[in-house]
Amino acid sequence: MITGSYVSQWSAEHPWAKDSYVEQDLVISRALERNLLDIELVLRCWRRFMLASCNHVPTVKEFVLNMEAKLKEQAYRLDTQEILRPGILFDPDAAWRLVSEKVISKF
Repeated sequence: MITGSYVSQWSAEHPWAKDSYVEQDLVISRALERNLLDIELVLRCWRRFMLASCNHVPTVKEFVLNMEAKLKEQAYRLDTQEILRPGILFDPDAAWRLVSEKVISKF
């Protein structure tokens, strides 16, 4: 997992509404890449996480619109490398395709 200190350091330059939003894209996409997921379980956990962190579980439409907006932001497309270990690459387009194919249909 990504430590809180890295998230805080990173968000100083790339602010998010809440630090708790930072990890979800990375964690979900990395697990999807490795086919390590029980997607139903992940969605249940994600819903609980969203309720606990911001008291709101996005609808499918909200989730998709949010991700589409993020993918248009240059800062979003580039900032993940700053919080990943050297040598770990993150392709936001590939991650979104995985989430779209494997998760959105089960939302």
